[in-house]
Amino acid sequence: MNPSAGEWKPSVAASEWTPSGTAAPAAAPAPPPKTESAVSDIDESDPLWQVVLTKICNGDRDRALKLINDPDQLTQYPEVEAILAAGDAMEEDWEKEGDKLAKEVDGMAIDDSKPAAADTKMEEEEPEEVVDAVEGDPREHLNLVFIGHVDAGKSTLSGNILYLTENVDKRTIEKYEAEAKERNRESWFLAFIMDTNEEERAK
Repeated sequence: MNPSAGEWKPSVAASEWTPSGTAAPAAAPAPPPKTESAVSDIDESDPLWQVVLTKICNGDRDRALKLINDPDQLTQYPEVEAILAAGDAMEEDWEKEGDKLAKEVDGMAIDDSKPAAADTKMEEEEPEEVVDAVEGDPREHLNLVFIGHVDAGKSTLSGNILYLTENVDKRTIEKYEAEAKERNRESWFLAFIMDTNEEERAK
């Protein structure tokens, strides 16, 4: 390294640099024409493709590919307009069919007539006693969502509510108090009720 050398600045007019003793790399080969992959993507049974290929381009596939990829130029041909209009008519037919089905469904009703004789035999059998299911907690269920910033006390608040309503047993509380004390976070034992995995507790 030369400490007295000036600052290096690239020159736009400079030729491409190649390491000494080696020849310049050969120019990259030209990419293959894309017409073959485009042809494989064409659906040969598509009516639009058939019209463009046979009637407009007279079998010239390259010209047909260029034309099919230029919608503005396609619409200049009446044959193409006729195919597009036929497609629009088919969509209208489908919409009419859908409306017809919707009316039929609206007209349907549930049959309230009595069941046939075979069904009445099943009713004659002794019905089993139906016992109401006893729920563990008769109180009304309530969903709560606590929203707040990180370390705002969402888990602590939730844990405190569960602790005060005696929804967490004493042994579990003692375990969480000991775990929080080990981590020098004694006031966090209420948050440990909600934060059950290590990733949440590490925060």
